[in-house]
Amino acid sequence: DFPKTFRDAMKISLELGVHHLWLDSLCIFQDSMDDKSKEISTMQDVYTHALCNIAATSAPNSTVGLSFSRNSRANLPFWVATGEFVKFGSDEFVKSNQLVFPPGSCWSDAIESGPLNQRAWVMQENLLSSRVLHFTQSQVLWECYDDRTTEIYPEVPAVVDLDKGYPLTYPLQRETDKVHLGFPHAMQVHRKSSYRNLYIAWTRMLDIYTQCFLTEERDRLPAISGIVKLIGSRMGDEYVAGFWRSRL
Repeated sequence: DFPKTFRDAMKISLELGVHHLWLDSLCIFQDSMDDKSKEISTMQDVYTHALCNIAATSAPNSTVGLSFSRNSRANLPFWVATGEFVKFGSDEFVKSNQLVFPPGSCWSDAIESGPLNQRAWVMQENLLSSRVLHFTQSQVLWECYDDRTTEIYPEVPAVVDLDKGYPLTYPLQRETDKVHLGFPHAMQVHRKSSYRNLYIAWTRMLDIYTQCFLTEERDRLPAISGIVKLIGSRMGDEYVAGFWRSRL
């Protein structure tokens, strides 16, 4: 009787050997304001302590599920014949008679523009989770505090510049860009210099959050209460209706 997305999530959890699954719409009584208020106050604990967040990133609703029919050839790299020497970025000329063009950044198309991430409540779920498994129409993507990888690039960054061709003999370099808007990185660093980084991450998060959709506008502040509690506890700062007292 469960919607397909819920059934798929249950199956994946069992495949991972995990027998406890949190589903907001089932674990919180949606028609009870008392229960919603109680559970919303614990969202930080639910998501920060979870083993993994299963995200139905490409699903517009719970009936769609996590799996899609897909064309695997659409995500394959393609080769271009060149002269004897080609230039790669700002580096010296590299000898190669072929360039391989990998698929472009699937992260922006599949994740940031996905139906799930247009919902305001989802932002803190992703930011607070130590690991997120994204199920999209094209592939499965992985995100954690240390890295972002995909089915196509399990050992290299998920963000690849489509405008650059990579010589077959030239290794793809790992990027060191901070994931999660720089948020987890700032949360894990315990130096005073990280305070500024955390406030910067907060403002970047708000830029995106205020563009997201809410069914109930009154949830605008509660939907980020988990992030607020985490920042407040780390910074020793007080949250005042969308602002931080130290920054007023």
